[in-house]
Amino acid sequence: MTVPARLSKYRDRLAQEAEHLRPAGPERAAEWAKILTGSYPTARPPEPEIYARAIISVLAECPADLGPVVVDRITRRSKWLPSRAEVAEAVEEVVTERRAEYSRMRRALAEHERRKAQAALEAQIERDRDTVQRGIVELLADLRSGRMNRKAV
Repeated sequence: MTVPARLSKYRDRLAQEAEHLRPAGPERAAEWAKILTGSYPTARPPEPEIYARAIISVLAECPADLGPVVVDRITRRSKWLPSRAEVAEAVEEVVTERRAEYSRMRRALAEHERRKAQAALEAQIERDRDTVQRGIVELLADLRSGRMNRKAV
């Protein structure tokens, strides 16, 4: 991917940052909680309704596209039905990764803008240098040819 294409992608993603970090809510979380608990067929929490509400309340804080990621991570890592705290840790982990991704994109865009401004400044300095050098060369030529008298200098 070219640099301009990558920067355009970053700008598009950053424009949607708030949306990508918005919590999914309890309806989506209930679906994920069902998948999560269904991944442990022999697990029987002592109070299934309380356990479900606790898990749903934590999963509801997760952005919609990251809920399946959280469930997948938990079911790959844990052999046992996770506690509410373990689910919260997994949600925080994936949300932190998302925020870090946005932070990297912002830094990359800022660095690109800094380099672009630096290049423009260097180009202006070079143009100014060329103008001054041409002026000096013309002045020296005029002095050598005697076209200028001492008072004009």
